[in-house]
Amino acid sequence: MTGAVAFARYADLFSADYPRPGLSGTMTIEPGRYAAVRFDAGGGVSARRTLTVRRALTTRVTRRTRMVHGGDLHLRLSGGPAGGWWLAERPGRVYADGAVTLRAYDPSRSVALLGGRSYRAVRLDKQGKVEDSAVVRPDAPVSLAVNAGATVLGYPCVRIAEGELAKYWLRLGAGAELY
Repeated sequence: MTGAVAFARYADLFSADYPRPGLSGTMTIEPGRYAAVRFDAGGGVSARRTLTVRRALTTRVTRRTRMVHGGDLHLRLSGGPAGGWWLAERPGRVYADGAVTLRAYDPSRSVALLGGRSYRAVRLDKQGKVEDSAVVRPDAPVSLAVNAGATVLGYPCVRIAEGELAKYWLRLGAGAELY
């Protein structure tokens, strides 16, 4: 309402610490071994098992939450042999598909990129899967307008607002800082 960036920063911090737990969609699990858990009513771990995934898997997800303050974000699987179990979100390995915890920025904000580095940006299709990617390699520091923030592929990202990369999601960190 005020257009003050400070409030958008607070919203980003709150969303990262306590994301909306309701989530309905799909998730991707890349090949590997993962610790699956069940939680009791108090948020404690009541059961553990190992989930082995031999090839990339897409399955239903019903919740995404942080069970313990400062702990990992977890995704609750729905259906199949792992239905009802939770997996820790692991960027690029175990993540909800699409732009999760979407926060619109109005007015737009800026992301600063350091020069001499490469940054990967992705565009998502309607199912939340990567349909295209591009690499940004600025020679000198540059600032880009962004109009939204979200978790994409398990990483904190911002959506580029204009230019040839409009609607692409850019991962924050490693030289990409949101203002």
